[in-house]
Amino acid sequence: MFDREEEKLKEFGRSLDKTPISEDELDAAIMKGFLQAKEGKKRNRRGIKWGLSVALVAIVLLAFVTSIRVSPVFAAYVSNIPGMEKIVEMISNDKGMMMAIENDYYQEIGEYVEKDGLRITIDGVIADEQGIVLFYSWDSKKKLNLAIENADLTDRTGENFDNGVSSYYGTYYGDDEVTKQGMMEFYFQTPYHENEFLLSFEAYGEEYSIPFSLDETVKTKKVYEVNETAEIDGQKIHVTTVEVYPTRVAVHVEADPDNTKQLLDFEDLRLVDETGETWGAIANGFSASGGPSDKEKVIYLQSNYFHEPEELYLVFNRIQALDKEEAYLVIDTEKEEILKQPKGNKLRNLKIKKDTLSLDVHADNEFNGHIFGETKDTDGKILESSSFFTTSREINVSKMGVSYEKNLDQYQSPIIIELVFYPEWIDGEAKVRIK
Repeated sequence: MFDREEEKLKEFGRSLDKTPISEDELDAAIMKGFLQAKEGKKRNRRGIKWGLSVALVAIVLLAFVTSIRVSPVFAAYVSNIPGMEKIVEMISNDKGMMMAIENDYYQEIGEYVEKDGLRITIDGVIADEQGIVLFYSWDSKKKLNLAIENADLTDRTGENFDNGVSSYYGTYYGDDEVTKQGMMEFYFQTPYHENEFLLSFEAYGEEYSIPFSLDETVKTKKVYEVNETAEIDGQKIHVTTVEVYPTRVAVHVEADPDNTKQLLDFEDLRLVDETGETWGAIANGFSASGGPSDKEKVIYLQSNYFHEPEELYLVFNRIQALDKEEAYLVIDTEKEEILKQPKGNKLRNLKIKKDTLSLDVHADNEFNGHIFGETKDTDGKILESSSFFTTSREINVSKMGVSYEKNLDQYQSPIIIELVFYPEWIDGEAKVRIK
């Protein structure tokens, strides 16, 4: 029945034998195919047509599993731990997290809290000395998408750690499915020394808390003292230190004070080993800390903690950058007018309504990044922001906005906004060896 398909698969397999490819890439490809096959029936309900029959997908998966080297640990996790396939889907774009699971560095938790028919469970964590990535799921008698607010991770007494940043979001799998899953990230400015934790949060007006423990000693960072300088388009960047954690890599850089441009976003910074294997930017989560005007900026990449290369390089070719005298936006909030912006007139259609301002950002190329940074009025008072939003209008045009805690008419006009991202780039070739 499937003779033609099987012959094509044999030809495909023969071509794979001649293609250099890493085990990490193979595991990711297998998992992607597995998840697509498993989710296929749900997607069909939403009107997406698949070109392969379920039987052919099964043959493809069987061909991969039986003829290509697959990590036994990776396969064991996927098959033996309930819900693990969806956890893997959440981190499938992060090679470092995937490698942590493959190397048996995922700890099951299973602690939960239940109120009014809603059960919320901490399924497991990936942790290191300065961060905890927490995977959770919820089960409800009602159809709902869990809206978590004010999440906090403390010790059992409720004492806060030296929290740096945190984020949390859900991932949904169709209205007909009862169990949903999500992910939280907590990173600390200094190492923690606890193994007893309390996760607290709010959902639908109710307060929840779940105690849990880490039974295993977390791995400590690897540190590379680099102290090398790279240059792109006349702008010098000092790479001081690279810290490698199981959850991410922290690259510490400093812009030369004599640079003529404000360096905003190192959007293609990546680690590359001697074979060309690459660990790039974090797709979902924290990508950097430190503002453009700060002396030091920390850029976070996917982790190569569980990979020991003979050589390792830091490579980048493109940086968002503006002339220093143009790296800010001046707005007359009374006249609703842009008084100063970078050359090129890329910011247009300013709108102000009570505590919110918005404008259109016109980019020559694909641009992802929210432009609004620290805001001050003429008297030097800082406007505390409460939320940001972005919507696409057309190709390479986005509406971006920021809301503040107070109405804009309570501040002395004009206001000055630091630009933290902007659709303007410098290009070049830069490579620094770190190992």
